[in-house]
Amino acid sequence: MSNRGLSRLLFLVLFVVAVGGFLWYYFNYQQLKDEVDLMADPAAQQEMYEQEVADILVKVGRLIVLPEGEIPELATVQDAAALAAEQAFFEGTVNGDKLLIYSQKALIYSPSRDILVNVGPIYVSDIPKLVVDVRNGSDVGGAANELGELLVSKFDYNVIDVGDADNFDYEETVLVNLGGVDVSILEQELGVMAVTELPSGEADSTAEVVIILGDSNVVREPAVVEEVVEEVVEEVVEEEEEEE
Repeated sequence: MSNRGLSRLLFLVLFVVAVGGFLWYYFNYQQLKDEVDLMADPAAQQEMYEQEVADILVKVGRLIVLPEGEIPELATVQDAAALAAEQAFFEGTVNGDKLLIYSQKALIYSPSRDILVNVGPIYVSDIPKLVVDVRNGSDVGGAANELGELLVSKFDYNVIDVGDADNFDYEETVLVNLGGVDVSILEQELGVMAVTELPSGEADSTAEVVIILGDSNVVREPAVVEEVVEEVVEEVVEEEEEEE
């Protein structure tokens, strides 16, 4: 083959390679662009989610009888080890497994292994939240607010009112059970036994429980403690002077 023919052949090969590279880049670019457009379109995302649910249900339906007339919520296991450490229900899962949540049961399906990892009932708590009225009967400002926030964050109680008591002379906290409800947790938390009537002078409440916070349950700042000590010392001195 002449040098001229060889040059033409080499040019043709390079041209085919260049065209092939361009086509590969173009199709990958288009695919990436379509995926980005899909992610930016909520309707398309919903359609993709519904299709994924339908595909999973077909596979799971071959392994177990599923509830009729109900479409489950679908979630993907992202950190199987962490979930298994928190809840025994997730033991045996791997990343990528699917959690199907129905109104009465939950299932974990593993697409990579085509098995059901776990099935269990869902328990919905119908215990109503305790309705609480918190009042500050101590001489420390903001104490009732702090207790109210604690009751919400720790026990998920429904604190409907936070305010001041009739006076700020309560040495002990008063727990008033107006609704005849179970207040054993509060009794333990506050270290007092509940009573059924409000102290004299206290306004009525629509809450099931009224907590009048006394000095015994208030954490005082050092400056406040010093002020209280000074007041007590002054009172003692005045009494001694009067006796003299």
